[in-house]
Amino acid sequence: MKPSSLDSILIVGIAWHGNFSRFLFSSMQNMGLPCLHISTRYEQKPNRILNALQYRLFVKKLNASLRRIIERERVKKILLIAPYNILPETWQLIKEKKIPVIGWFGDNPFTKGIIFDSLKYCDRVFLIDEAWVDRVRYLHPRVAYLPHAADGEAFFPLQQNKTYTHDVVFIGDSFSGSKDGFLRAQIIQTLFDNHISIRVYGDQGWSALFPLFPCLQTIVTRKTIAPDELNTIYNTAKIVLNIHHSQLTTGTNQRTFETAAAKAFQLADHRPAIAALYQGCSITFTSPEDLLQKARYYLSHGEERERMADQARTITLAHNTYKHRIEILLDAW
Repeated sequence: MKPSSLDSILIVGIAWHGNFSRFLFSSMQNMGLPCLHISTRYEQKPNRILNALQYRLFVKKLNASLRRIIERERVKKILLIAPYNILPETWQLIKEKKIPVIGWFGDNPFTKGIIFDSLKYCDRVFLIDEAWVDRVRYLHPRVAYLPHAADGEAFFPLQQNKTYTHDVVFIGDSFSGSKDGFLRAQIIQTLFDNHISIRVYGDQGWSALFPLFPCLQTIVTRKTIAPDELNTIYNTAKIVLNIHHSQLTTGTNQRTFETAAAKAFQLADHRPAIAALYQGCSITFTSPEDLLQKARYYLSHGEERERMADQARTITLAHNTYKHRIEILLDAW
């Protein structure tokens, strides 16, 4: 990591929620803001004993790097996206240096213990679901709602007149067959059973659902999708299916904004934030029957679908890019 001659913003995060922290980092760079990025992500190893030993070494090295950056790189502010693997002695150094910390969290602090515990270190807290805010306010008075956004340089229309290779695509995690993964599989199965062509891109954990949902074996591609490939997938699908994690009750995920920036058409399970942010140009469903009715309708009404996708992109570029969110964060410090 190159030394900075100016006071820098340090972004601490992992590559989850669609490279959330990395998109923030690149957007800050594009805005000319001196910034640094460090990932707290640890890749689990299959051998449990080896994994435990390597994890301890990883945490030790990570925190040594964090403290070194804080000491040497003139860090003026910290933007905390994921507090995972940060040790007490690192937090102590941050407080000794009187570095203000903003936490912008994509998970519910009441379901993620590490985020709950990190609230006391933050000077300001932003949450992507407005439903979480009131409860957190009892613990942290300076908390507010700030939804996800899109990186307008990573997600964009590839061509004026699109050539579609998929009717419906879904990109997302299986959660290793947990209740959220099961729900996603059930929704996908509903479309498949009703002869709607669908393709799924996700993690290796989808295989855990194959015995219960045999259709997945033929339609799931299990691999990590890079942002450029993700943008291509958005652009070659008539409908991008968005199925939220159950912890999001009113807010929406990053997929909503990326799909809109790519000028793709989204069909999502209902979340009030989608209607508030996209004013009827991003469609939601509330039941299996509603899903099928809307999927069939928009697959056969291409001009309407493309007009709405164009409108959603216009709204995104005007109000919902990371540049817009960063301006709010800068005012909060």
